[in-house]
Amino acid sequence: LRQQVRIWPLYARANPYPQRAATDDKYRFHNRCRAAGIPVPELLGVFEPRTGGAPATAPPTLLALLDGLPGEYVAKPSHGLTGEGVLRVVQQADQRFQINGQPSIDLQGLLRRLDQATHAARIQREYSENDHRLLFQRTLKPHPDLQGLCGAPLIQCIRICTAIDPAGKPHPLFAYLKVIVAPNVLDNLDSGRRGNLIAQIDMHNGRLQRITGIRPGKPAATALRHHPDTGI
Repeated sequence: LRQQVRIWPLYARANPYPQRAATDDKYRFHNRCRAAGIPVPELLGVFEPRTGGAPATAPPTLLALLDGLPGEYVAKPSHGLTGEGVLRVVQQADQRFQINGQPSIDLQGLLRRLDQATHAARIQREYSENDHRLLFQRTLKPHPDLQGLCGAPLIQCIRICTAIDPAGKPHPLFAYLKVIVAPNVLDNLDSGRRGNLIAQIDMHNGRLQRITGIRPGKPAATALRHHPDTGI
């Protein structure tokens, strides 16, 4: 975790604004991945508050978009970080919605949560609140083996960090799996504050190695041998 803190100034220096906007902006990055033939979650819709209005005011364009969405989807701000503002929505009967596994709310409650998402913290100070779009994506299903690791049908991502040499060739440096711990439904670590874990991956054989996280009551990151929920 301390390594992540130390490496951030180097990351910002090696990836100056506005070049890094190509990945910071989730909408732009989605389109770049599609153009390169990289599989991405299906984009179901996009809402821009700066032209469509604040979600809490129930703008007709947003209501029409919501009406056409499937029973499960993910909504996220385009410039967010640490998972803030990401909503995993499950529509229930009688216009009720469950968000991130919490008790269900009505349509007005959903609109308020979407409105809050448009004010989520931005990944870089160069971006303003007006830069946020709301992206609506189809919910993905995890591989059974990864689902068994955390004990819930949630997406746990692998992050591969690379460096580009002067010739433009990418070189993978290290990788880790972001492991979800209940009651979280998102895999973001948020510097250990969420209680999730990270598992280093051997770059030669793909095996999980050292698994660390900040556990309740502990002042610093500690190594774990088993998942605290499943024992795996």
